Amino acid sequence: SLEAAYETGILNIDEDEGRVISIFNNPGQLTASLGSSWTPNSNFYLSVHPFGAQWNFPNDEFSSSIGSRVSAAYKEKLFNFIDWNSDFRAFIAYQGDSSQGYTANDLSTWNWTNTFTISDLIGGIGLGFNLGLRRNKQLAFNKNVINAGKLQSYYAVGLSYAIGG
Repeated sequence: SLEAAYETGILNIDEDEGRVISIFNNPGQLTASLGSSWTPNSNFYLSVHPFGAQWNFPNDEFSSSIGSRVSAAYKEKLFNFIDWNSDFRAFIAYQGDSSQGYTANDLSTWNWTNTFTISDLIGGIGLGFNLGLRRNKQLAFNKNVINAGKLQSYYAVGLSYAIGG
C-alpha cells in the first residue's frame, strides 16, 4: 500500500503580545511511504511501510529523513453510546543529520491519539474528547520546549452537530 500524510498548523496565539499569527507550514510535515497493510476486521488496521521519507518545513530549521512508517488503528463502541478510536503512528528514521546535529533517534517520531465520542448527546449535538501522547524531539528542540526529549501530551474537547439524517 502507498500512504501519504501532511500535517501543519494554521494559526497560533502569541502569548507575549496576545495576537494571532500565521504558523502555516511552520512547522509542516509531509510523509510518504510504501509497504504492506493488514485489516483483519472492520475494527483494526495495521500498516508497515519500510520505504518512506519525511520532509519537514521550513527546511532551514528542520531536517528531513528517510525511514519507515508504522501505523495502527483500533475502534470500538463502548457502553453502547460512546465510540472509542485509538490511533498510533510512528516514523523511524534510518539515519540522522550530522549537519544539524540530529541523531536518527532525534528524527524519529511517534504519536498516539485516543478519541472518545458521544455522537448524539442531546438533539444531534455530539461531544468529543481527544487525548494524545507524542514524542517529536526535532519539533520540541526548534520550538524551544523545556525538556524537549520528554514525552509530550495534549488534549482537546469539542462539540459537533449532525445536519440531516
